[in-house]
Order: sequence, then structure tokens, then C-alpha cells
Amino acid sequence: MRESPSFQSSIFMLSFAVVILSLDVAAQRTWIVDQANGPGTNFTDIPMAIAAAAPGDNVIVRAGSSYSGFLLGKPLQILAEPNVSVQAFSISPGALIANLPAGGEIVLDGFLKCDVYVNRCAGSVFIQNIGCDRAVVTNSAAVTFAGCRLGSGSSATFMGARVDGSVVTYDRCRILGGCAGFGGATGVGLEVLRSTVVSSRTSIVGGAPCQLPAAASAAIRLGQSVLTLTGDGSARVAPGQPGPNAIEGTGTVIMSPLVSVNGAVASSVAVVSHHVPSLAASAAGVGQPRVVDLRATSGAYFLLALGYPGTPTRLAGTLGDLWLDPARPLALFAAGFVPPSGRIVHRLPGAMNPSLVGVRVAWQAAAFEQGVLTLSNAAGYALLP
Repeated sequence: MRESPSFQSSIFMLSFAVVILSLDVAAQRTWIVDQANGPGTNFTDIPMAIAAAAPGDNVIVRAGSSYSGFLLGKPLQILAEPNVSVQAFSISPGALIANLPAGGEIVLDGFLKCDVYVNRCAGSVFIQNIGCDRAVVTNSAAVTFAGCRLGSGSSATFMGARVDGSVVTYDRCRILGGCAGFGGATGVGLEVLRSTVVSSRTSIVGGAPCQLPAAASAAIRLGQSVLTLTGDGSARVAPGQPGPNAIEGTGTVIMSPLVSVNGAVASSVAVVSHHVPSLAASAAGVGQPRVVDLRATSGAYFLLALGYPGTPTRLAGTLGDLWLDPARPLALFAAGFVPPSGRIVHRLPGAMNPSLVGVRVAWQAAAFEQGVLTLSNAAGYALLP
């Protein structure tokens, strides 16, 4: 892919190295959880490891299918190996993340199946590469789902994801509504109430009816919220079957032309058509290369920055929130004009320092779109073992 004409690749790599080398990583301990009690095991279940871990520690969970649900409220990185599932019951979610104080950060990565409830978190919560039947966020300041599969379309899930009183980003996710009509369920894919949500490269599909005379569900239901839909043309928004509105309720949708919406938008929802940059960053382990992929309007001037995640902040004169923390190391990684393809890709060397495992890196872009400095979604990853 063509790089920005304003900088040479060596300058990009220098900027990248400067940021990685300046990461203020505190000493941390790694705890191993293995229900089979294999070599090197510290604990056989997740709650015990959480109780023992100090803020900033890593908890590595080895493969297993019957780990207990857990409560997490202190800054930790819970990193699962492939094929890890957490038990969940109607009265007990798989992972309840609650009461994280401002300035703290939680990373949850890699669970094959783990229902997630996030409640009253003033700090940053980053959830990466997991599968959930239910993903609910309430009264939380900065939550990101990246590469997640939310909702199963079964009678066990009333909806794929729900956000209430929070600020949330969905990055390269798939959200699928539940079984409409089952126990009075509406089966909507994503419900957003009194919140600000950004969805980038994320498919959102309503549930199909499972009990007559229930109808198929909308993909999205809004209630006094602002939703930004952006992407690269790969994702879609659609009801469970043709017929219902794709988006219903009340609120505002800022919609990029690259988002495919199959179905109508209710007249009670205000739609603003605007080109919003879409950013993606691949997760990888120590020493593995990664890719940062930006989509924006051809000819627009763009900026791409790298740093640490922060609490979303609205900047005067811009569209969208800043998710990078300006009080911590921050670097302008690239700038220039978007090429005719509308796409800019950077392939980066992997971080070689094992002490960076669990550290979250955040990227965000801005572009002058339609005369307005428009911020992209926040994209990032936690560095994996």
C-alpha cells in the first residue's frame, strides 16, 4: 500500500521506536492459572489469581472449559490462551468488571466464551478477542471492544450488546441479536441508551423471530444517544429479516458513506452523513509484526498518533472524542494527504521486550473531512505473550 507522501518510512519507524522505548512500564508479576495444574501453575482458577495479583500484574489463563466467573475491579491484564471458557449462569455473569477507579486500566483478552458486564468504571476497560452471549456496559467512562463476537442469535440471549450511560467503542466486532419473542425478548443487536458509541468496521445484525407472532428485530435501538458508524465497507447493519427498521428509537447517528445499512432508519432518528476516518490496528505477540490500517477520504489531510489510552475528551472545533491520554507519552506517527485509494497501511516491527506483555497501545487518527477536523475511532491492542 502507498504510504503518506509527507514522510519517509524511516521517520515512521523512528517515531514508533521512540514511543515504545518511552513506555513507562512498571515492574509487574505474571500469574499462571491452569485448571489442569500443569508445570508453573500458580492457581487453578481465575478468582484466586485476581485476589493475589497486585495492580498492573498479568494473569495468564491456560486452556480450559470450566473456569469460574470472576469479579474484577483493580487494574490487571487477564490474558487467555486459546480455548478458554468461563462459566456463566443467569444470576452470575462470566466476568463482572466493576468500580475501576479513574486512571486505572483493565485488559481482558482471548476468551473463547465469557459473558461480560462492565459497571461503574471510571477508568479504561479494554476487551479484546473474546466471544460473549451477552456484553453489557453501564455507567462507565471508556470501554473498548476489539475483535469481539458479541451475541449468539440463540434464545439464551435477549440482545447482542447493551450500553447505558457510557462511552463505548466497538472495533472490528460482530454483534448479533438474540431470539426475538422468547420470554418477551426483543432480540435487538445493539441497544444504546443515554450514551456515546462509536462503531468501526463492526457488523450489527438484529435477531430473527423464534416465537410467533414476534417479528424480526432491528439491528440497533437508540435512546437519547449519539452513535457514530464508520468503516471500510466490510461491515453491515441489518435487521434480523427484511422488513423492520435497521435503526430505531431516538437519537443521532453520524454515518459514514462506507457503512452498509440494509433497511430503513426510523424517522425519530436524526441521521448526519459525514466521512469519519476508520482505523484498525492488529493485535500480536512479542516480536510479531503488526499492521495499522487507516481509511479516509482521498485527498484529505490526516494525522496519525500513537500513545496510551485515556478517558475520552471532546476537543473544541472537532467531531469525535480524543481517546489518547495527552498527559502520557504521545507521538505523531504520520501525517500527510490520503492517497487516491483512500487507504493508508503501515506495517510495523514487533516489540521485542517481554516486559511489555499486557501493555495496551492506543492509536487514533484525525482527518479534515468536509471542512471539519474529524477524529477516528480509537484503535489499539494489548501486547500478547
